[in-house]
Amino acid sequence: MNQIEGKNWLIGAAFGIIGALIGGYIWAVIAMKTGTMCGIIALISAGLAGVGFGIPTRGGNNNIRGLIGAILGLTSIILGYYFIYISPINLGAQSISIVPTKYMSFEEYWSIIVGPIDYLFLIIGIYEGYKFGSV
Repeated sequence: MNQIEGKNWLIGAAFGIIGALIGGYIWAVIAMKTGTMCGIIALISAGLAGVGFGIPTRGGNNNIRGLIGAILGLTSIILGYYFIYISPINLGAQSISIVPTKYMSFEEYWSIIVGPIDYLFLIIGIYEGYKFGSV
């Protein structure tokens, strides 16, 4: 690996992490505003993380790039869940808000919120991160 290629991997990792953070945050904001966790937005966030890593690292080993993109895609979706977990949730017209972090661990929150369809979207997000990471 030459020095230019090494810089591209670092740039790709930085862009992939930034893409995962931004994608997860956008997904969480949309979910909080609409009251619905829209899986398509989660997949877009996974794709954003994968593309953020994949474009700067073009020309490297596609399998390794895809694996890193898949990890970043999965991370992006899980970050979206985490951002929702740490956000206040409004409970109706009386403007009562709760923050799940005060009442349960993230593992408990995960087991309550995530269902079979969510796991399907996580798998698709991993695949999408892999494909976009190895662009």
